[in-house]
Amino acid sequence: DETLTAWVTGDGFGDAVSRAQEYQGQSPLFFAGLWIWRQIVGDGEFWLRVPSAIAVVAGAWHVLQLGRAWDRDATGWIAAGMFLTTVNVATRATTARPYAFLVLLAVWSMRLLWRWVRTGEQRPAYGWAVSAAAMLYLSPFAAVVLVVHAGVLLAHRREVWSIAVRAVPLAALLTIPLLPQLNQRLFAIPTA
Repeated sequence: DETLTAWVTGDGFGDAVSRAQEYQGQSPLFFAGLWIWRQIVGDGEFWLRVPSAIAVVAGAWHVLQLGRAWDRDATGWIAAGMFLTTVNVATRATTARPYAFLVLLAVWSMRLLWRWVRTGEQRPAYGWAVSAAAMLYLSPFAAVVLVVHAGVLLAHRREVWSIAVRAVPLAALLTIPLLPQLNQRLFAIPTA
């Protein structure tokens, strides 16, 4: 995987974007960001993996904060420890793939959603809309996370309805550029 990621991001920015779309089957967001990262720090397998490690650590911090907001400090620390020692999360920290960033955005968006439904504030609602849309740019599998979010919103609909009628359409609007890619992937007719 890292060899393919190195090749996708190894030449110009336009090459990284077009190769990501053609050979990765995912949105080029991660690969464009990794191309910029490589321009700053240089080449090398170690440097290709560092962004994923940073994303997992940031995800653990958000898990800690979510646990603290939900219950208390001990809950946050236990949840963050469990998060970091989960096999899928630990292995994502060492790969040059978009999955660690997807996990980060999933946790961050849930934290924003939790703050939104608890306080009724607009800022976390719009932050949720942006982070939820960004998840879909990393992988269409993020739709599973959004099903959980929909359940939280439905359970708190009275408290958040006035903001949800603006934040949810914003998230949908931000994903419009993905429609041609999803259409191509979901409804592609195999050629012989």
